[in-house]
Amino acid sequence: MLKILSFFLLSISFLFGQNLTTITLQLAHQYQFQSAGYIAAKEKGFYKARGLDVDLKENDSNMSIEEEVLSGDAQFGVGDDTVISQRIAEQKPFFLLLALCQEKSVNIQKINNNSQESTKSTKKNIYNNILFTTEDFFNNNTQTVDAFYKATVLGWNYAFKHIDEIVEIIEKKYN
Repeated sequence: MLKILSFFLLSISFLFGQNLTTITLQLAHQYQFQSAGYIAAKEKGFYKARGLDVDLKENDSNMSIEEEVLSGDAQFGVGDDTVISQRIAEQKPFFLLLALCQEKSVNIQKINNNSQESTKSTKKNIYNNILFTTEDFFNNNTQTVDAFYKATVLGWNYAFKHIDEIVEIIEKKYN
């Protein structure tokens, strides 16, 4: 009986005494479904299960997500394709972790030899939800980055399978 009680107390102290690594994720928007995977990962305990306490920070329109991450005010950011161009053209030290894309209808106008105009609708993938950090943070915190990445993927999978539940969570807790 004493062994069982000791095991129980150790288990409880581990659960409540677990040291969590606190990190900040700078979102691209105000709280909305574009952040559903991150919200799901936080609310369903996917981050906490991997030893992370994640602060989800809403974007304010005057803020540069890239500068928030470069300055260290946030360890991770959610950007659009601008972060890719800054990485390539400006050689900013971003480390891209995950790219989610949105399908968008685009109208293409063509003029044929008879000067007749025709419009064709096509779908195009727009990369507007790119999870990134800095090369320094990645190199110095590989376990944290790995844990954050894996929990985030779980969060997005959960969010897409439980859309109504996550919408309700966003409306009640993040509105």
